[in-house]
Amino acid sequence: MAGIDGLGTRALAGQQGPDASAWAAKYDNLGLKVTPANVLSIYSVIAEEVARLQASIANFRNNTSGGTMPKLGGDPVSPHAAGGFTDATQRLLARCKAEVENLDRVAQRLTDAARAYGKSEAEISAAFDFSKFVYQPTPIPRAEPQAAPPPARPASAQRMPAVIPSDTFPKGMR
Repeated sequence: MAGIDGLGTRALAGQQGPDASAWAAKYDNLGLKVTPANVLSIYSVIAEEVARLQASIANFRNNTSGGTMPKLGGDPVSPHAAGGFTDATQRLLARCKAEVENLDRVAQRLTDAARAYGKSEAEISAAFDFSKFVYQPTPIPRAEPQAAPPPARPASAQRMPAVIPSDTFPKGMR
């Protein structure tokens, strides 16, 4: 049975940037061979993952004021740390979004392949309906608050042992 090889190269054709050819090769190396029998199944899995990842990014942005990290404490370093975390988070979100867009291109090329194989629009729509996708975020486990350790006693308040062993003094002082 004939199928489509080189899905990544086809899906990302014309994409620019340093990672475009690497991503195309990664998709090509998945070992998928798209055939008339499996095109809609592969499309369904990839389209659902695209929807899940898009919803995850949106959920993160909504729960972090757009990806802005809060000040972590009242100390002078916290505003700078929060700024650094925000910058790093924004870069990570941009990279995630770009990778999801690449995956979405793969899904769109799969719908093109499905049409080429003679699948109807109704069959393609039935394979995955974005409007019926319900995002269920994975709850983030929260650490239980730890009891603060008792404050350290100042050195002046440290107790000496009740009995000092005689061998702790030099011979002439015993």
